[in-house]
Amino acid sequence: INVESNVAWTVSCSETWVTSYTQSGENNGTIEVVMNANEDTENRVATFILTADDVTPVSVKLTQLASGAKYVKVTSAPADWSGTYLIVWGNEAHATVSGKDLAKTADVVIVDDAIVSNATVDAAAVTIAATSGSYYSLKLPNGKYLSLNTNANQVSAASSAFNLTFEYTANGVEISGKDTGGNTRYVLKNGTYYRGYKSIGSYVLPTLYKLTN
Repeated sequence: INVESNVAWTVSCSETWVTSYTQSGENNGTIEVVMNANEDTENRVATFILTADDVTPVSVKLTQLASGAKYVKVTSAPADWSGTYLIVWGNEAHATVSGKDLAKTADVVIVDDAIVSNATVDAAAVTIAATSGSYYSLKLPNGKYLSLNTNANQVSAASSAFNLTFEYTANGVEISGKDTGGNTRYVLKNGTYYRGYKSIGSYVLPTLYKLTN
């Protein structure tokens, strides 16, 4: 915890899993905190109260990630995109990419580019699987597959696997496929939902978080 230096802080915390908290050095600007490992499946939060003479008390909250399975932000292109993912926009995990009839969302807490797995979050996850060559399918929570096979700026849920390509960029992941006219369409954020457009333009690319143990 970074604090005002040249002040002798007294620190208190009521959480039993926080084992120690001491000011590092003599009145410097760091409080060192030691915590037990979080073996639960949910994140947990500790509140620290810092007091000192002639200084307004300070309240600091620290979130500790659960040690179980997590969805970790994709920050580079993997050799194989297969796996279970969350498609994330802001503070929501989007399981599908268009239309309220398909949408499956979950409020999530993102800490250090990771989201803790739990029943609610897992229900919003999608499955990416290799199909042929460099292509992949994206299976939605409703059991159908993401499809861009339309000449409209829409995505749909297909009953069979639809070939998609995935490419990592610094701005997000480019998910693309061919429509009925042979045009490449990209899954992009526009307003409330993801849709399929012929060019990326000023639209927002999705961010993927992959399930890991």
